[in-house]
Amino acid sequence: MSINPVELLKEKVTPAIISQQQLAIDADKKASLLAQFYPILLSIFHKFPERIQSGTNLENNGLNTVFGNQASAIRQLVEGFSAHHSLPENTVTSLFDQAIPLSVKALKDEAGEGKIGAYLATHIKDIATSFPAWGAGLVSALGLSSALGAQASSQHIYSKEPEKKAGFFGKILPIIALIILALLVIFFWKSCQHKVETPVPKSADTPAPQAASDVSSEQKNTAQAELNLVSGTGNHVQACHANLGNQTLTESVKVALSKVFGTNVKCDVTTDQGYATSLPGAEKISEILEYIKAVPNASIDWKGNQVTVNAPDAKAAAELVTKIKAVAPDLEVSTAAPLNEDQSVSNSIDQSKQALSSLGANARPEDIAHALNLQIINFPTASKVLPQKNKEILDEAAKLIKSVPNVKLIVEGYTDSTGNPEANKALSKRRAQSVLDYLVEQGVNRDQLTAVGYGAENPIADNVTEQGKFRNRRIEFKVVNTANGATTVVDGQHNVTTQ
Repeated sequence: MSINPVELLKEKVTPAIISQQQLAIDADKKASLLAQFYPILLSIFHKFPERIQSGTNLENNGLNTVFGNQASAIRQLVEGFSAHHSLPENTVTSLFDQAIPLSVKALKDEAGEGKIGAYLATHIKDIATSFPAWGAGLVSALGLSSALGAQASSQHIYSKEPEKKAGFFGKILPIIALIILALLVIFFWKSCQHKVETPVPKSADTPAPQAASDVSSEQKNTAQAELNLVSGTGNHVQACHANLGNQTLTESVKVALSKVFGTNVKCDVTTDQGYATSLPGAEKISEILEYIKAVPNASIDWKGNQVTVNAPDAKAAAELVTKIKAVAPDLEVSTAAPLNEDQSVSNSIDQSKQALSSLGANARPEDIAHALNLQIINFPTASKVLPQKNKEILDEAAKLIKSVPNVKLIVEGYTDSTGNPEANKALSKRRAQSVLDYLVEQGVNRDQLTAVGYGAENPIADNVTEQGKFRNRRIEFKVVNTANGATTVVDGQHNVTTQ
């Protein structure tokens, strides 16, 4: 029997692409992304076999060619993979463009010229099974409903079952039920007319019943919703991250960002039930972001009702505080305090320790990563030596990682933009590896951990002020979904390192 085409591409195409990548540190992410892309690509080839007939013409702009120049669907595809694998959209597009011609060649070599359609039809169930669960919305967008709909039951692709037509009794039963219900209402209404309601005396010692709205789901969230952004020049945003509790809040923040910075604005937004579903002052978010946009290299850290702003010019930062207070008086707004590394480290370790102590065997992998991301790992300058004070936190984390099933983490290292970019990237990788090695020494399975170094890429603050540089020097823990390989960003305060 011929090989599953998804496995074929993993075997033939992925190594060819990864070996060409200069940033080998991203190999795991890229391999995972490609593994989820192959079933989508194969589904397109199965549905539209004419798009692979001229395989040699797919070398340039292959993504648009194979996906029928459907700009909206392609955009949805790229954004989805970018979000789930924590890779920039241009990197995702590049990987797709490289994978397409190599996949066509591999399929032709395996099935033979003109026989790819039959080969894919034989394995369509395998292809549907491999389709990423989070990508179910892409099925209709890419015109694949008819191609994969028959495989939907028990696979990752979900489709609605056709409604069964009701028989005669199925049609009249609701009418009979309504008649009986009406008779019961009349009976109980007449019975109530003869009852005398006895008032219940109120006592000062008896508390009034608590309204259901008073015990809101908000109290169950473990962290406040937050938005962190650094302005550039014009519509450019240097960094943007948000952690929000539900999709409604996420959409409102995205709308405001697009309104102020344009529809091409990039922001890493995490929607997770571990965060609050409301952000105080959010109704004024567009006005507040306009103020930040007007000051180059200005930053805003908005966490709950606490807002901290910073800018290279102290006067400009003070003016931002005044303006934000005027439009959102309920927010507590202040300028960033002078940098005190020792105090920042001490506070962060206390927060991380408290968060870890509240977790048990039922903790989610995301909970562990969130607690780890609260600590600041303050490496000595140009060193990978792990500070002693952080080892206590990692000791507790190691116990949890060993006791909670299916925990798989990526340890990512970052620096600020000072110095040589390649040297910074190498240093950030060594620091991430130091954290990984220590966790392994405490008994964590090495296969559960991956160390990656990004240097000054993906900043979370400005690289102008000392406070901003301090925040950019960090270690981040991200969760890998062991079911589908997707990566989840789990932010706390963001751990910080010193370059």
